[in-house]
Amino acid sequence: MKLRKYLENSRDYTKKSSDIARQLNFAGIGIVLLILLSSKDAEISDLYILLPLITISISLFIDFLQYAIGAFLWKDFYKKKIEEGMSADTEVNIGEEDKWRKKRINGFYYFKFILLVITYLLIIGSLFYNLYY
Repeated sequence: MKLRKYLENSRDYTKKSSDIARQLNFAGIGIVLLILLSSKDAEISDLYILLPLITISISLFIDFLQYAIGAFLWKDFYKKKIEEGMSADTEVNIGEEDKWRKKRINGFYYFKFILLVITYLLIIGSLFYNLYY
């Protein structure tokens, strides 16, 4: 398999994992609402209900920022290269001075997954809290 194919596979996995993370966030909202509705004493202001909703909200916002800022950064990169006299069909490698763009976008990518893990730990904690209290 050509080296380029490994990069394509990586991009496919990244896209799919982002889609799954988004679905898990929405499922998390449903799970938290089920916990809220199934518990006679639970209120939306209870921390074991509120914290997962907060982390889900932040994770979804970070997901949006990843794509919005990514679009802006790469469009800016494109415009700069066009202004330098390159055509849209020129083969371009990302130089050291432009790697920060990729790092910013990857930072959002990793942060939303960290939040997703924290969210599900909080949800699991909420389920156990609901069982014992």
